[in-house]
Amino acid sequence: MKSSPSKKIPPYVFQLKSLNKLSLNHSQMAQIPKEIGKLKNLKYLYLRSNRISEIPQEIGQLQQLICLELSSNRISKIPKEMSQLRNLKELELSSNQFTEFPKEIMEFSKLTHLNLSYNNINTIPKEINLLKNLVVLKLSRNNISKIPKEIGELSRLSLLCFTNNEILEIPLEISKLLNLTQLTLNKNQIRKIPNEIVLPKLWYLRLDNNNISKISIHQFSQFTHLQKLELSHNNFTHFQIKEISKSMPKCDILFR
Repeated sequence: MKSSPSKKIPPYVFQLKSLNKLSLNHSQMAQIPKEIGKLKNLKYLYLRSNRISEIPQEIGQLQQLICLELSSNRISKIPKEMSQLRNLKELELSSNQFTEFPKEIMEFSKLTHLNLSYNNINTIPKEINLLKNLVVLKLSRNNISKIPKEIGELSRLSLLCFTNNEILEIPLEISKLLNLTQLTLNKNQIRKIPNEIVLPKLWYLRLDNNNISKISIHQFSQFTHLQKLELSHNNFTHFQIKEISKSMPKCDILFR
């Protein structure tokens, strides 16, 4: 079966100087033309599910850009010029071909949402702490084995996703994330949950599919807003689960 021919952005689009939103998701695009840099007023650029393998350096000229959606492409790196996007708040790069956490991202001081799930990233740099405004951080389905302690400095985080990695332990510093409401750590290799970790605003916690055999009932009783707790496919006994359920009557606990 022959693949469909690649499509291109019509040339007239680059004459629309006041354009602030451009959506070309599922367009079979293989290339972002360098003329994209002419759209100086562009704030939202959606290029999800294409065949793009390279981001042109001219994208750094889009100084007004707030949201950049490039998920489900073939990108493995971003140009250094992209660090000029000082107003960027949302960056979607999931389902690409990154093997490293792009260092250029650390320049996006206004970034609130970052999605790098479904890549092949091994390490999170300690400089992650520079992204002080992050509210949502998604790094599911990578090859990450360690969560850096610096992540505890992202005080505005509300959603943190590490599903399906190679994580062995939860750093104590995660307890500094006092605004965290959702945390997914399922499908890792975690053996224990440090007793010191208490997240007062957390309402959703996934710990299923790990190697945890013991948890502190007293600790979990302090998760006062927890509404849903997933513990399936660990090494708990039914007695332990029963005791946890008694101490958290308002929480929906999933255990199989």
